[in-house]
Amino acid sequence: MKRQHLAFVAILVLLASGTWGQNTPPRIDYTVKEYNGLLACVGMTNTAWTNASQKLKGVSIDDPKKVYDGRLEGALKTLTLHVIDKVYGDSFTNAWDYAVSFYGECAQNVADVGKDRSSLANYCMQNSIIGMTAWEYANAGQPVENVYQLFGKLGEVPTARSIIDRVYAGSKSRADIALDEWQSCAKPLVSQSSSAPPPPVQSTPSLGGLTEKEFAGMPPCVELAVSVWGIAENKLQGTSAEDVKKQYESQLDASTRNIMLSFVDRVYADKSGAPGLYSIRYLDSCAQQKAGIAPNRMGVGNSCLKNAYISAKASAFKKSGASSDKAYEPFSEIYGTQASTIIDKVYRSPDSNEGLGVAEWKACVISFPTWTTNQKGQEVVIAATPSGYQTGEQIKTDTAVVMHLYPRSESASNWTERLSLVVFPELIDRTPSVFQKAIQGPSEACKGGKVISSSVGQEDGYAFALWSETCAGSSAGKTEFRFNKVIQGRDNLYLITRSFQSAPSEAQTQQYRSYLTSVRVCDLKRSSQPCPTTDAWHP
Repeated sequence: MKRQHLAFVAILVLLASGTWGQNTPPRIDYTVKEYNGLLACVGMTNTAWTNASQKLKGVSIDDPKKVYDGRLEGALKTLTLHVIDKVYGDSFTNAWDYAVSFYGECAQNVADVGKDRSSLANYCMQNSIIGMTAWEYANAGQPVENVYQLFGKLGEVPTARSIIDRVYAGSKSRADIALDEWQSCAKPLVSQSSSAPPPPVQSTPSLGGLTEKEFAGMPPCVELAVSVWGIAENKLQGTSAEDVKKQYESQLDASTRNIMLSFVDRVYADKSGAPGLYSIRYLDSCAQQKAGIAPNRMGVGNSCLKNAYISAKASAFKKSGASSDKAYEPFSEIYGTQASTIIDKVYRSPDSNEGLGVAEWKACVISFPTWTTNQKGQEVVIAATPSGYQTGEQIKTDTAVVMHLYPRSESASNWTERLSLVVFPELIDRTPSVFQKAIQGPSEACKGGKVISSSVGQEDGYAFALWSETCAGSSAGKTEFRFNKVIQGRDNLYLITRSFQSAPSEAQTQQYRSYLTSVRVCDLKRSSQPCPTTDAWHP
């Protein structure tokens, strides 16, 4: 099956559910300190979005870097170049979706605002992007109607349209527009008491706020939206409409086939943009027509469409005979364990007799009241102690818990082999693929580093990345050969590394890879099977 890359639709629930037209969005108060951190992320995200757009147009990394030569100095220039390096090192297919994800990550790391609370600030960030896009069109002499058309249905709702109109009516610079649109949206969200904790998230009724009758009427709409997402994804990847139509010509009855072929024509004729956001338009429209559900009540249902699409894609991989690891690959960059949990469920369960992704959509909507609860599990790392090894130093900091093991005759100051287990409690939002790119050589800890092999996969619903590398100049000043595995848990991110000061033979390489393959994470509270009691490390 052809590998497909999924564009991440992190457009927050209030955007996707049609609440762009609301004058007062749901209330989330930020402290002054949080606001300042979130504001700092605006500039970085603007840089990320601009360069992500350039990258997708085929512009080389050297060109944007030249733009900043002579214009920026010191720490600001260093930060800007770092953002550009990250953009060109990451994998994505849609600049808008990438910017949304970038801002959420920045809010977490810079402002210490988790993704459960950064959604409104991210909403304001997208206002900023709309403003910058409108400025670019205006600066190029394009009529305002072209901007409305670019944003499609989104350009028709009051909030987005008013931003576009403000830009065309004014004479501000691109940078001023970006900053003003974010601040005018975000300043009202600052708590009057900076020391006051954020208010508790309001509970949402069961079934995502839908009645039982409305909920029961949604499956055909979900199946349609999932199909549209897939068509839009194929279009974004450059697949011709004729090739997409071939998928339906031999699989469906005449009536259904004709309907789907008409949808293919419609999607390819539209300026669809991000596949997920585009498919939500169909879900909203269908829900209103078939079940009488207004778009501003579809927030939970829309956010669960992503789960439905992952499930549908995984089912297609499963039916083709592909492994669950293969099914996970298209989602590894951004979704990580969130996707692997769904994929693992698909591969372990009998095939659903419901429509594309419908069962997973229902499960997601039904479970929504638990999304806002911070229910910690009790994860353990199942890692056998290699023969002849003993526990060495154990280190605990504010950001990590580290344990090193060495052969009995060796120590931290004199070793030829080492096993390291590291836990990062604050990095649970990092997917294994993203984390790997951040730490693999070449880096300060692995100068002259070179990745030899790399793979991603999922096991028991946990996403992982597995890679080996050589470090010509490690922090210890010696040549190292490293075999790494990072696992994204639900409580922590886990890194397991076996390091050697001499080149391993082919047989040893296979042995070390087999060892890392055997390392896994198990949750004493959530696992359907008892976790092993031996070789279990409790961070």
